Amino acid sequence: MATLILSDEQVIELVKQLPVGQQVEVFRFLLLQQWGNGNHYHVMEPKKQG
Repeated sequence: MATLILSDEQVIELVKQLPVGQQVEVFRFLLLQQWGNGNHYHVMEPKKQG
């Protein structure tokens, strides 16, 4: 698989384009990468529109 090199700003802009549910999954992934050492953090679900 080819490697794509993006700036931090480009990554943020790509994530902003994702549907909210996918943004939440990215957020959870990042939290687990940073604090997945047994600490427990509650990730709030986004409010449903409508």
